[in-house]
Amino acid sequence: MKFNPKVTVIIPAYNAESFIERGINSVLNQTYKNVELIIVDDGSTDNTSSLIEKKFGSSNNIKLFRQNNSGVSVARNKGIELAIGDYCIFLDADDWLEENCIETLVNYSEQYNIFTICDRFLVRKINDEFIKKDLSKTNFNGKFNIPYVIINYLKFQLQSACHKLFNLDLIKKYNILFPVGISHGEDGLFVFRYLQNIDQLMYIPKPLWNVLRNPKSASHSGFNSSMLSGIKAVELMIKENNKYNIPDVNEALNQYLLYRTVNFANLSLLSSKTTQLDRLFLKRKLKKCLKHSFIQNNFGLSEILALVNIFMPKLFVIYIKLRRQIDKLKIFMKSYIKAN
Repeated sequence: MKFNPKVTVIIPAYNAESFIERGINSVLNQTYKNVELIIVDDGSTDNTSSLIEKKFGSSNNIKLFRQNNSGVSVARNKGIELAIGDYCIFLDADDWLEENCIETLVNYSEQYNIFTICDRFLVRKINDEFIKKDLSKTNFNGKFNIPYVIINYLKFQLQSACHKLFNLDLIKKYNILFPVGISHGEDGLFVFRYLQNIDQLMYIPKPLWNVLRNPKSASHSGFNSSMLSGIKAVELMIKENNKYNIPDVNEALNQYLLYRTVNFANLSLLSSKTTQLDRLFLKRKLKKCLKHSFIQNNFGLSEILALVNIFMPKLFVIYIKLRRQIDKLKIFMKSYIKAN
């Protein structure tokens, strides 16, 4: 345990002029004060850096670094290189923290000497109003062994590097960096490599993060070929799973590979950007995943969706469009009920 450890907050920013101020203020207004903030401007073409210099230039605990546009992984890796903290967190430029976020994470991490993660609010902006949904899981909390965590990959939000407090010494000791060249799934691979060097984590069932759902973001703007690197990311997890190379963990990772591949295949059917090579690649990957599932005698929803995607794609498009309309209707009804 270290008295008053320093926490480095790393924000990669690209054309974030219109919203980054909210995230910066949430860091500066934390109840925990031993914090440094590193902002890496990844070649913005707007006034992101100028705004930061103008409004926060007098702050001694903010470092601004500019680089040519190289992607979020390179930006975060530069933040790791510059960081001098004992711990670090990764905050996206359009997200923000609850004021007790860092204090809570540090207290648990120091008290139990453990990797600590929290939960988040999913935030939608509707008619200039932020609508928050608490995504925390109140049915479980406390310490968990890493094999259980990997088996429940999505429950612990391992696909995101956010809402987690990382030990910076451990990151630098084992040279754990965000993979360059993988534009989808880079967070999950980083977190997975970190888990290979620890035994347990602590989950706090409190929403200490605000994650803004931006329909224009890369993850919500439809299919493009770069998404297929997300499949490679999971394949690397399976390949690099050395410490926890046990049947249940391996099978969970293979199921996650199928889950991700089905999701990308779904998106590809709805996009005009999908090439014939993309579809051939996805079909090949789906068939490989299905072969593994059948050998393991697994046949669930993901397997059914994969089969429909391969052999009845038109029916699948109808299903996806219908599901999206239902989701939109649910959001509208919630907003209407709240307004009346």
